[in-house]
Amino acid sequence: MKKTKKKTVRRAKALSPEKFWLKNPLFMAALLTIMAVLAFILADDWLAFKKSANQPVPTVTVFPTSPKPKY
Repeated sequence: MKKTKKKTVRRAKALSPEKFWLKNPLFMAALLTIMAVLAFILADDWLAFKKSANQPVPTVTVFPTSPKPKY
């Protein structure tokens, strides 16, 4: 009887928890969506801030109604 070479079965390496999340497409899609929403909000706030910075500062003019009393 001829000896046959035993085939080695190659098992998939267990993913570490950090790598598991990076390989999970649903998690990556959610992460990218959250990042995009945050980036949009920040950009919108920044543009509003830049627009308001260009506005002239409103000054209040005080009209004297009565002359100051002299003591």
